[in-house]
Amino acid sequence: MTNIGVSPIDRSIAKYSRSDANLRKNVTNRLLADIRGLAPDIATRAAEIEAGRRIPLDLVEALRSSGVFRMFAPQSHGGLELDLPSGLEIIAALGRIDGSVGWSAMIGSAGGVFAPSLPRQTYERVYRNGPDLIFAGSVQPAGTAEATSGGLRVNGRWPFASGCQHADWIAGFCVMTEGGKPLLGEGGRPLVRGVFLPAGDWQIEDTWSAMGLKGTGSHHITLKNIVRACPGRFIKPYRSFCRYSTAPLTWVWPRAPWTISSRLPTAGGSSSAPPCRFASRKYSSSSSAVSQPI
Repeated sequence: MTNIGVSPIDRSIAKYSRSDANLRKNVTNRLLADIRGLAPDIATRAAEIEAGRRIPLDLVEALRSSGVFRMFAPQSHGGLELDLPSGLEIIAALGRIDGSVGWSAMIGSAGGVFAPSLPRQTYERVYRNGPDLIFAGSVQPAGTAEATSGGLRVNGRWPFASGCQHADWIAGFCVMTEGGKPLLGEGGRPLVRGVFLPAGDWQIEDTWSAMGLKGTGSHHITLKNIVRACPGRFIKPYRSFCRYSTAPLTWVWPRAPWTISSRLPTAGGSSSAPPCRFASRKYSSSSSAVSQPI
């Protein structure tokens, strides 16, 4: 197995405001340069990635050291806080080298967009050891969560949890229940919340045997009768207003543009350029598509 190394990104990187386009571009170019340096090693390991049905851990750590997984993390906690078009450029570059690597980088870094929806106490715990975190999870509401005397009891089995084998934190969405029956929210629809827990709390079922993107390790994840006393581990889905960051509008866009745009560059490798141009036009910093605060 090849050992891949890059110089760890400088944690003292200068902060920039929404208007600092040149500095943000310099940060993006630095990441792209590191990716170009990793490209030959990634390309030669394509067969290993497919056979293993996951990204090798040394490659994961090389991407972590380069700063790929902190690109959407908040500057307040050491992250790069890139805007969405810049992030898509990074994801697209990796996707052109290997689709599974690009997809895994997209999934692993996306938590930096979702995490700010957490209550402050949980948010601080997530980033207490630094910004180079890898996230995984599933947005399908395949679990249930019910209040008990000891807290909230969670059960569920979620599919397609890409990157779960090397994640630090994992999320899964649940239908809230009472007496085994769904609680209803707005419009009479089941009340859904997302549970956000350290990866060690989850079980992984080896179920990923797809023909495409084999290396993403998109297995099922499960929670079985796990009770957590802190309701702050839960997030409200599809409401993206960030209370703890002053980042570009990546942080206040609704989840739909993020979900759709971030997946386009990784799906077809060389087809990544058009989505990046689309994102730059459609979701610029002047976008008014802002969700409401939690």
